[in-house]
Amino acid sequence: MSETEDGNEVSIASVYCVVYQLEKQQWVVKGDGWSQVHCYRDVSDGSHRLVGWTVADFNVVLNCNITNQCKYKTKSDDFHKFTDENGAVYGLGFYKKEDSVVDAVKFLQTVQYTIKHPLYNGEDDKKEAPAAANNQSSTSGASAASGGGVPQLKHRQQSVFDPPELHRKNSKVMEQHYEDNIPLGKLKILPAKRARNSVIHTGAGAGSAAGAVGAGAAASAGGAEAATKITDPYGVIHTQSVRYDPNLKKYVGLPPEWEAHLQQQFGLPANQVDRTRVDGYTDRIPNVLLLMKDYLVANGGLEVEGIFRLAPDADEANFVKSQLNQGKFERCDDVNCIANLIKVWFRELPVHVLDSVDRQVINECDSDEQAGEIVQRLEDPWYSLFLWLLDLCVLVASNKAVNKMNPQNLAIVIGPNLFTPVGDPMTALKFSQKVAQFMYKAIQWREKQHAAAAAASHH
Repeated sequence: MSETEDGNEVSIASVYCVVYQLEKQQWVVKGDGWSQVHCYRDVSDGSHRLVGWTVADFNVVLNCNITNQCKYKTKSDDFHKFTDENGAVYGLGFYKKEDSVVDAVKFLQTVQYTIKHPLYNGEDDKKEAPAAANNQSSTSGASAASGGGVPQLKHRQQSVFDPPELHRKNSKVMEQHYEDNIPLGKLKILPAKRARNSVIHTGAGAGSAAGAVGAGAAASAGGAEAATKITDPYGVIHTQSVRYDPNLKKYVGLPPEWEAHLQQQFGLPANQVDRTRVDGYTDRIPNVLLLMKDYLVANGGLEVEGIFRLAPDADEANFVKSQLNQGKFERCDDVNCIANLIKVWFRELPVHVLDSVDRQVINECDSDEQAGEIVQRLEDPWYSLFLWLLDLCVLVASNKAVNKMNPQNLAIVIGPNLFTPVGDPMTALKFSQKVAQFMYKAIQWREKQHAAAAAASHH
């Protein structure tokens, strides 16, 4: 196994499981559902630790040093017990399938050997050492973080650019508004008064019956020609002036009743939020992504160790998301909130960026060039969205010496947000890892493109 070029920790074994902690003689589940647990070795000092995070929302559920004071034992084929150096006891529950049990045994052997041999590096050529578990990956600090478990929002069918259709005469809601004189926004719809000069004739002839139209309709009697009289407009007051502010990247002057719908940024299709044309992309990029990227860069996010991996405070993340959805965001206390919400934005898309790609194609991708071909076959808006995200990863990874987030680390924490899980939990978990491997290659492909463009500009 190769070490990371900037002195990061490297995974020498990994496994999927449910993590428990023993509290008052009771096993309590840590996090929500399945987790990914890694045995990491720090190549700079030879130390090891166990780190685990939930697959659904990347909350860290296990983070313990591995020393000769630790213990790792099997309670059964599908349940292991780990005691850390401070005496805290954790349980690892595995899927009851043959391949999962095999992975669990490899993980058991690796951790037990690491406890006895602190300098073990996970390589297969050590005769006494067990084979490292499959699906190895490297990370910095090894903790994963994402979006705080926010439930997916239902997507709105109406375009955000279309105000409610107040004029539809067949709307029961509107009929009620007319009858009850209920204000819609700040434009009050008043009940009709008796007409002065406008007459609308209905029916085919003198004997036809008139339909009542509006609150002030008058129908003729005794078989005379039916007529409905509708008032001229009156009492109209202009109280709203709506315009789009390109600096704030939002509409201003909206009625409060429309704000929540027109400013919503999360959980909608990409073509139903405000977007801006950006050089280098064939489709427009959502303004909320541009705003979050600008804030991330301007507030030192590229220098934060573990950016996109560390979980922010859940309450603050939810508050910042609410502010972005209302077009009221100004600042936050923790820049990790913004990095986290970029992942949340992609995760809450009704159709994910990689949903259109055949899963077998991703499973079989084995080179940077092949990953690039797959990316270029995507259709917009997903092509431009994914390319924008890859460029953001290249920018973050360019500062990996400080933030400890190289392309592989970024792929591990961002990749699972780009597809819709299908099938049984184990199948979904394994495909998540394949997506992370594909994204790692895609980031490297994009890095090469940037390097080639930079070289060409100097000639």
